[in-house]
Amino acid sequence: MRSLANLQRPVHRHDFFEICHVYAGCCELMLDGKFFRLTQGNFCIIAPESPHTFRLNPDDLVINILIRRSTFYAVFAGLMTLLLISTLRKGTDTAQLQQLSSGRPVSFDPEPLLKYLRQNYRDVSLSSLAAAFHYSEPYLCRIIQKLTGQTFTELLHEIRLQNARDLLISTDFKIADIAVMVGYRSGDYFSRLFRHQSGMSPSRFRELHRASFT
Repeated sequence: MRSLANLQRPVHRHDFFEICHVYAGCCELMLDGKFFRLTQGNFCIIAPESPHTFRLNPDDLVINILIRRSTFYAVFAGLMTLLLISTLRKGTDTAQLQQLSSGRPVSFDPEPLLKYLRQNYRDVSLSSLAAAFHYSEPYLCRIIQKLTGQTFTELLHEIRLQNARDLLISTDFKIADIAVMVGYRSGDYFSRLFRHQSGMSPSRFRELHRASFT
């Protein structure tokens, strides 16, 4: 890596890639007979055998990184592929979000998503769910809202609490243990949430439903 400051070289070429970063100030790049003005923060990649030179002022600073062809192809080709995939995915999400906003029907089968939630509800998060289905988090939130009328958190609570109800009726586990089993670290939080959604405490729910089977 080199830094160029207050330096003007004759037009030259070389057999490796050159990455230039304008760290401070600005500079003028002549590349293949064309002139480009680069400002602070700009990057450029110069291909092998391309004639070029820089024109700098005393206060300008350009950082120069020289990379062999084999290294560049091995490293940057993979990075460009990831960048392309990310760009395409964002474009797809944007188009689908616009479709959702317009009210037009969206081609999406919710069953795999719901199945995944039912199987992983104990420790799933929005980020892990989005990663599993290769969607961005904003798009996934919108699609869940559109298809279920619930937010991700509301849907997750519903699935967890339904499993908690089943355990309250069919087992003798302590309520604090059931809270942990369905994904809640705090028994108190679980009890408050259960009371809010069911209108009664977990112990009262168990008592009533156990009585109905006797």
